[in-house]
Amino acid sequence: MYHYLFGISLLKSFRPFFAKHIIESLSKLEFMMLNSACIMFILFLIFAYETLVMDNHVKIIQNISDLSYYQVFCIISLAVMSVVSTFIALKTIEIVESPFVNTMMLQGISTMTFLLIATFIFKERYTWMQVLGIVFIVIGLGLINKIDLSDFKL
Repeated sequence: MYHYLFGISLLKSFRPFFAKHIIESLSKLEFMMLNSACIMFILFLIFAYETLVMDNHVKIIQNISDLSYYQVFCIISLAVMSVVSTFIALKTIEIVESPFVNTMMLQGISTMTFLLIATFIFKERYTWMQVLGIVFIVIGLGLINKIDLSDFKL
């Protein structure tokens, strides 16, 4: 499982670097529209493959039509949250010059938010080691914000 998490993290870490260079030429809305069009095209290709080659079109359509109203509400909510969070992330890319700092901030804050929501809304339990990891994330975010990394050379 860890290799999947590493792969996802690696792929997601490229997003701020690419987005930073793209929004120098496009507005946030233009970027979102172009990005969404590319995603829709890729998903269309996957759907075409599944329906034409794998002959899964009946199963796919049946599964989608069997969703409850609550599940449809959740899908629409996820879509709205994706759009809003992408706009916010693009705004931080405009404000923060370093994609590294931007990525660390987004990852750290999302981890802390996830922990709070999971604990207080979904009543999940965490070990002291996991809580200590979150504390280290908070300390790291503080250090990233206080230390100017622009003079740091590798």
